[in-house]
Amino acid sequence: HYRNGSSYKGEWDGDERHGRGILIQPSGDMYSGDFAGGMPLRRGVVIYAGGGSYDGELHELSRHGWGVHQDALGSRFEGDWLDNERSGYGRETLANGDVYEGQFHKNERH
Repeated sequence: HYRNGSSYKGEWDGDERHGRGILIQPSGDMYSGDFAGGMPLRRGVVIYAGGGSYDGELHELSRHGWGVHQDALGSRFEGDWLDNERSGYGRETLANGDVYEGQFHKNERH
């Protein structure tokens, strides 16, 4: 366990997280993926404590790059992310089956 309440289980290189591992945040969110130099690498899976998941590219555990997000209510977004916001091209499928495919900017259809 760490001072901030997070915990890690996985491979180590000396005293640094390195290789495959699972990081559980104080919020209960869980990241599973590769680590180097103690930090998560650019790709992984995040399971959110409140439900839902993300599988894709990350930057410091924020959705950044291409990825698939499924929320707890059944909506799904597959596409580009920038600083945890849908930004760029993507496909959104709502829980009721409605689909939008096109550009997004700051989480909004554009």
